Amino acid sequence: VAWSPSLVLMRSYKTKERGGVKKRGAHLDPNHTHFLLCDDGTQYDYGKEIEFRAKLEQLVSERFATGDDTLPQICILMEGGKNSIKTLYETIILGNPGLVIAGTGRAADVIAEAYRLSTLEEAFTEAGEGIMIRSLSESAVIEVESYISKTFPTLKSAEKDEALDTIIKILKLEKFLTIYELNDSKRSRFSDLSGNN
Repeated sequence: VAWSPSLVLMRSYKTKERGGVKKRGAHLDPNHTHFLLCDDGTQYDYGKEIEFRAKLEQLVSERFATGDDTLPQICILMEGGKNSIKTLYETIILGNPGLVIAGTGRAADVIAEAYRLSTLEEAFTEAGEGIMIRSLSESAVIEVESYISKTFPTLKSAEKDEALDTIIKILKLEKFLTIYELNDSKRSRFSDLSGNN
């Protein structure tokens, strides 16, 4: 995605207090001072901005870097809907860490459960190098599919399949993923960026 300051339009928008939201609409939050809106002309088709947002965040991180370092980024997932799964994936595919807070509900708990059900298996890169990646057995896939269906009962079949596929891709990028168990008094982690399990 090419980005240029000449593509930015500044406009004034009115925000509304909660309660007046149309059934399929979403108002701008009055607690924020600035918004970056992505418009491709569609209506009520949420999630189309996710890939653009991840690439824009990466660009900003690189642009405002000092020396060879980029500004640090992290995606923290607490609760979240189906689009949050894709947001996490788009963040970690760029090499940025993702922190999933298990025990907060919905998308975070689905990903944490998928991680818990996953196992490490040997895979090979295109160069023939052996690496360890997380994968789900057939029975684990069925359990995760069931969890997705219970968590997001209004999703269409294709959307559930897309969520499952994205979760599987996230698990394969484990080195960028940390799952923190919020309700665990021992503060145990399923996965840790430092490689300590």
